[in-house]
Amino acid sequence: MIRNLLIAMMMMATAFAHSACAQTEYKIRLTFGAHTLTATLTDNSTTRAFVAKLPLTLPMMDLYGNEMCYRFDEALPTDSAYNQGYEVGDILYWPPRHSFVIRYAQNGEVFEMQKMGKVDAGVEIFEGIGDVDVTFELINLGDVNDDGTIDIADVSATIGYILDADEDINLTNADANQDGVIDIADVNTIISLIVSSNV
Repeated sequence: MIRNLLIAMMMMATAFAHSACAQTEYKIRLTFGAHTLTATLTDNSTTRAFVAKLPLTLPMMDLYGNEMCYRFDEALPTDSAYNQGYEVGDILYWPPRHSFVIRYAQNGEVFEMQKMGKVDAGVEIFEGIGDVDVTFELINLGDVNDDGTIDIADVSATIGYILDADEDINLTNADANQDGVIDIADVNTIISLIVSSNV
């Protein structure tokens, strides 16, 4: 019965196979020492330029008791940098010094910045940590075959894994609903990603 249900879901996804999933946000993993955080980045020119560099390990400086900072040698592009405040957990880019910044505490500053996204939870772990190397990796949920798009091939690969666990897939990306199990719910989530990109 599960085979028939999976086949039916595959047929549903086929109807939306003509275009790949448009990226509106990016999930990334931050690893430093024994700590791991996740963050959600919004789609803008700065984020796209940063994501294109991943995976990447950066020597982040702990500055002013409220931010982790790395200064790129070359500028990243910006499309909506302006004077604004920030929230704890914000990931942002400060154009004047090419600074990639994670804000882990608040000081009420308002300055020119391009917001890139936000650490999902636990950013306070940076408080008092000092300078540290942080590795940034892309988590492309739903891109099961690691080809950079979310489409019918990912549905097929996930179904293949459910029916035969020897199927070679990216297990992190296949757990599209992030419940720790790869099952029919993930197939449904991937189909929803494809459908939403075609609305």
